[in-house]
Amino acid sequence: MSATPQLAPDSARFCAMMTRSYEDRIPADVRAIIAEEAIAPLGPKPHIVDLGCGPGLWLRDVAALRPDATLVGYDRDAKMLDAARGLDLKRAKWHSADVGAPDFTLKPDSCDVIAAHFFFHFFADPRRLLATIHDALRPGGSFVMTGWVRSSMADFYAFWAKARAAIESGSPEAASSNDPEAFCFQRFAEFNRYTLADIRWLLDRHGFTIRRDAMYTKNFAYLIAGAK
Repeated sequence: MSATPQLAPDSARFCAMMTRSYEDRIPADVRAIIAEEAIAPLGPKPHIVDLGCGPGLWLRDVAALRPDATLVGYDRDAKMLDAARGLDLKRAKWHSADVGAPDFTLKPDSCDVIAAHFFFHFFADPRRLLATIHDALRPGGSFVMTGWVRSSMADFYAFWAKARAAIESGSPEAASSNDPEAFCFQRFAEFNRYTLADIRWLLDRHGFTIRRDAMYTKNFAYLIAGAK
């Protein structure tokens, strides 16, 4: 069984939801911090990878900042990759892959930035993936993460209450209309797998140095780390 979640039968609707929610999930100020600290300092022609790239919007933003960069996105959903290819980024490559699979690899010492946006919380055992990321980073490179971290049930419920219409129209596991709270209870444990402190601890154990991290909502955090 894959380490990553099962997608909805109508993944086109889920892809549309992910596209619509991009600005809320990774707001402009967080993207600016990542760009300033992890992207802008890179030398010429950097190699930048997005694991679980979805519709490719983060790599689109990176391409605008660094048109000289080689961009590589991995996702296992065909509709997400179709959307990413539709961006027509000249120096981007899109690959169908389950990055949680045992045979997923990245070439050692090949990447300047590796990103995981709204993706890490799906991994009950991230050790192999973290080792792969660590070995693939070049000296001075960065691992960039944004996404869910553990919050209270009240905060989790409040967030999803606001997004319920989007959940019911496009979520991989949409709650039925006669039980609009079902999603919150079904997904609470999965989305709340790690605290930010847990992620720091995991990265330290796998040879990373945390450069910057912070909560930017009650539910979401970002992190920039380098390989020791």
